[in-house]
Amino acid sequence: MDHTTVPRASIAQVIHQEFMDHIEDIDLSVELAEKATDNVLAVLNRNAQKDSLHGMPKVSRVEVINYNEGGRVYTRWGVQNVLLSVQDNGQTLKVFIGVTHDFNFGGTS
Repeated sequence: MDHTTVPRASIAQVIHQEFMDHIEDIDLSVELAEKATDNVLAVLNRNAQKDSLHGMPKVSRVEVINYNEGGRVYTRWGVQNVLLSVQDNGQTLKVFIGVTHDFNFGGTS
């Protein structure tokens, strides 16, 4: 056998090992992604339990989508000074459009 000839069994073993290494990397990536998603959902859930106000200074269109009916049930273009309010211990979401009182639209208060 010269140096350029590689037995088929060796090639199969190398391919199998490469495949197994990639599977382990994919499994690890999926596990990390699931943990990150769980962490984000936990933070969102904790924040949803609090009453809060969120100014949305860049928003210029508001849409409400009914997922079950497959479409938009409300669309408003050209809006300014949108304020999101979570109330009732996270059970109610209110969207205020055209807020005119002094509200710090630069962030959450």
